[in-house]
Amino acid sequence: MPFSWVKVPSGTSPKIRACMGDDRSKKKYEVCVRAIIDKDGGRVECVWFEQNGKWAHVNFWYDTDEQLKNIILDLEAEGQTILLSAEELDEFIAARTTGD
Repeated sequence: MPFSWVKVPSGTSPKIRACMGDDRSKKKYEVCVRAIIDKDGGRVECVWFEQNGKWAHVNFWYDTDEQLKNIILDLEAEGQTILLSAEELDEFIAARTTGD
């Protein structure tokens, strides 16, 4: 299962706004981000906020590229970074060098 970080704005995603309703707390925001990622088939590892409150950095797991695309679109995320373990990266490099 791949692992990713995304940077998510605090109030632009229609799905986040719909989930939050009138509650504009960061706790509710986190609940909504977790629910959206869960619905898209991912699993949130952690959510951290920049001190200015304008951005959240969300660390999550996903199984397929389709799930990743849906999560990014639903959250209107930016700065997506896919993170791999040393073993996963070694396997990826080996597959590329052998032509698999």
